[in-house]
Amino acid sequence: MAAVVLALAGTVVADRIVRRAPAQTVIAQAALSPLATVTAQASGSVRVLSDGKMRVEVRHLPLTAGFHEVWLLDPDDLTRMVAIGTLPDRPDAVLPVPPGIDMNRYRLVDISDEPDDGDAAHSGRSLLRGTLTN
Repeated sequence: MAAVVLALAGTVVADRIVRRAPAQTVIAQAALSPLATVTAQASGSVRVLSDGKMRVEVRHLPLTAGFHEVWLLDPDDLTRMVAIGTLPDRPDAVLPVPPGIDMNRYRLVDISDEPDDGDAAHSGRSLLRGTLTN
């Protein structure tokens, strides 16, 4: 009986290993650099994955007003931007990229310091920026 239970358990484990989600491919990435008003120790990186998610990692990012928000900007027209989401109180996050976003157009990643004031617009206080490359 014990042999049957062990064999069954081994089959279940093997089945779960085989059914794991396939590894995601990085389709774009960027190094995030601090803007002039931010300490030089601040840094970050972004990887856009083939499943439509963006992995954001930041270090030594100052928080001065409320929360950090991740944006995609059109470098040819900085008034064109899309909010991706907010960063939690840890150094990394995985955020969904909205469907239909042209990653060739919106290739500038911006991390901003946003006040908790209910205004969804960019505060104008950018902390880190980087350009996505394939």
